[in-house]
Amino acid sequence: EMFSTPEFNPIDRDILLENVLNDFDDPAARDSVRTVTQTYMLRRSINVTNMQKMRTRQRKPQLWDIENLNLTLSYSENYNRNPFTAYNTLTGTAGNANVRIRFVLSSDGSLVREGVGVDDIRISLPLANDLAAQNAANGSGEPCGQANDQVRITIVNVGSAPRTGFNVAYSVNGAPAVVENVGTLTIQPNAQATYTFTTPFNSSLPGTYNIVVWIADANEQFNANDTTSVVFASALPVPYSENFEGSVVPPGWTVDPDVSVTNTHGNSSYVLTDNLWSGDGAFLAATPAIGLISANDTLRFDYRFVEFSGNNIPTTLSPNDVLNIQISTNCGLTYTTVYTINGTNHTPSAALTTVAIPLIDYAGQAIRIRFNATWSAGDYWLDIDNINIGFTTSGVSDLDRISSITVAPNPTNGLTVLDIRFTEQLDAQISLLDIMGRPLMVFEEQKVINSVHTMDMSKFPAGVYFVRVMAQGQVKTLKIIRAN
Repeated sequence: EMFSTPEFNPIDRDILLENVLNDFDDPAARDSVRTVTQTYMLRRSINVTNMQKMRTRQRKPQLWDIENLNLTLSYSENYNRNPFTAYNTLTGTAGNANVRIRFVLSSDGSLVREGVGVDDIRISLPLANDLAAQNAANGSGEPCGQANDQVRITIVNVGSAPRTGFNVAYSVNGAPAVVENVGTLTIQPNAQATYTFTTPFNSSLPGTYNIVVWIADANEQFNANDTTSVVFASALPVPYSENFEGSVVPPGWTVDPDVSVTNTHGNSSYVLTDNLWSGDGAFLAATPAIGLISANDTLRFDYRFVEFSGNNIPTTLSPNDVLNIQISTNCGLTYTTVYTINGTNHTPSAALTTVAIPLIDYAGQAIRIRFNATWSAGDYWLDIDNINIGFTTSGVSDLDRISSITVAPNPTNGLTVLDIRFTEQLDAQISLLDIMGRPLMVFEEQKVINSVHTMDMSKFPAGVYFVRVMAQGQVKTLKIIRAN
């Protein structure tokens, strides 16, 4: 029996596992998360060798005497579990014509909006040469990439023979493959190992990197599990929009521990928020890297200050209550303040106020944007919403181009009608996204003023989805609920 606890989070290998565990106040939840990240191997074996009946009677031995026989028995059982692959010997099922396997998720309730996915189910006799590509990662510890980034692959030997001296390969964004031999690295049956490629690639340029990694060995007897991939974004593309309707802090954002996403205290939609008072005097929230910025791009966002006690009572800021909008061009190492909201320019209002900041000074660069608030007096909420970076043409605000988006029925478990109205004829891209932002449907429109689509949601699992509309620099999203 063997336990192995990884140093890094197996799902996001740029984050230390210890940092993930420290986010859980409940010891039971912390232990539960630690358990599912561990690699666990159990081997049981029973051997009986040369078992024989001894002679007890004094007579002439005969050929058929049972004492002439000896018996050797051997039984072994292997069980392996890791965050990505689990396999087990189907003991007692041989010869049965009707065998069913059931996957059951048990939870202690400490995790919300989480679940389990099961894929690549395979039942077969063990093969001698069968390596499985468990996961891939890039070695960059920098969220914006680095010039000499390295690819690594974790491999599980699900075969019955030790493996060494085989080839592995990777390709970034479809470029020619980099092929290397693992050398003396040896992986025993039911064990795993990680190989880091010595040939680096450049991930420091703003963009998205689709890294495909595979086992390139002619001796493989099963190739369906030989390939894995990972996507790394050193900068998100423009136009960029975030309205927090995913109800959690978006991936790639850096926030202080008290900042959260909620639709409470009088908000009709989800916002990024924090309660500032004498016990919490700071609000920090930074976007991922975004770029490249063009000379005509503008940062727009909505904000408001409302009292902690009461129902949507506007807050009057003191002279030292400040919200600074800051921009970094070096991936967050340093920030420059480009706009300040304080008691002199803030108009108290329960409604969200829109701010527009031209980004012409950052043309040709990738930027991170930080919202940095400092408390001085009072007890209030700071809400941030509808962050948008996009192109604006003279005379017409991009906030006016998409006049309405409706989906009916919503929630739905079947057909639903998407109706989008624009203020003028324009080109648009309309996408249906899952909760992870992956496109499920994409509609390309040209010179359209009204776009109507019937979508069949019955083909997708129950859950939260988003419609994203992109039109000449403006981005708007709408949440769709796929009901059971």
